[in-house]
Amino acid sequence: MALENHNNLRRNENKNILSFFKSYGIDIAFVIFCIFLALYYNEFISVLRVPSHDGTVYLMNAHDWLNNEPLDEIYRPPLMSWIIAGIWSITGENWVLVKGLQAIFTIGAGVVLYILLRKYKGNAFAFGVTALTMVNGPVFLFSTQILTEGLSLFFLVLSVY
Repeated sequence: MALENHNNLRRNENKNILSFFKSYGIDIAFVIFCIFLALYYNEFISVLRVPSHDGTVYLMNAHDWLNNEPLDEIYRPPLMSWIIAGIWSITGENWVLVKGLQAIFTIGAGVVLYILLRKYKGNAFAFGVTALTMVNGPVFLFSTQILTEGLSLFFLVLSVY
């Protein structure tokens, strides 16, 4: 009798584990995808030695915001410079600390997009669309620079949510 109860409990545990992976398998795959994407972003960004011209302008504007000086290029959108200035006010001025800022916003946009699509279309569709969006060449390339594309993508997807 005790042996039968033990075997029944073991079968129920196996069923619970299988039902867990059936329910959350795609979510787990998405988390693993995001981790590998973050590692790939880190590998790509760590090679950069100097920022692009536009990235340099955002860094100079952030420096000017911190020091109460007139901006070098006033026509640039200020949000990126404000975020950089906020980080620099805590950590000190070092552009290496903000190299991955766009990648963080891009991966955040992917997470918000996945949650939004999963809610209305299902896990498989959400994973497919989000993965294709995140590995898109221009999205990846512009998210490795200090530009506003990743930030814009994040707020665009967040506004749809």
